[in-house]
Amino acid sequence: MEFIKKIFGNKNTLTFVLGALFVLLFLRQCDQVSSLKQDVKYAKEDANISLNNMLASQDSVSVLTNKYGDQVAQIRSYKVDLSIKDNELIKMTNKYKRALDLNDDLSSVNSLISAELEIKDSLLANTSVTQIDSTTAEVKYESFKDYGSGNSRSLFGTSTLKYDFGQFRVLDSKFELKQTLS
Repeated sequence: MEFIKKIFGNKNTLTFVLGALFVLLFLRQCDQVSSLKQDVKYAKEDANISLNNMLASQDSVSVLTNKYGDQVAQIRSYKVDLSIKDNELIKMTNKYKRALDLNDDLSSVNSLISAELEIKDSLLANTSVTQIDSTTAEVKYESFKDYGSGNSRSLFGTSTLKYDFGQFRVLDSKFELKQTLS
């Protein structure tokens, strides 16, 4: 108690203690403001990444005109935060890693444009039917398309059909599909 009375009794000591207390509280407040500013900065970065990922998911190319009148194309790409443990992001990251490991020329590449292609086409085949006996027939299929530049597709096949008790049954089928791309 005597020690506290001495501090409050001496004006210089009291002023020093109160000043030190004020400075400590002020520094604490400044640290909290700095921490909040840092949190706002991270939140803005995350929002920006999310916006860019959303725009990249729309898979569109923007054509802009720069200040010199030239047309410039822009396409957005995904930015992935590897700290997120989302299965889709992990799968996508692994897919890109495998693609970049395919070739030594890609070892210094850190971005990749990837596309999943699905080609739908119909084959219109010429058919011929050969009667084997009174209930059995063989159907032959033939189709060949030459698209030029070494690209072609051919289909050859046979199916053996039997008419039994008012229904057709397939006894055997063999098909050969050959496609060349260059």
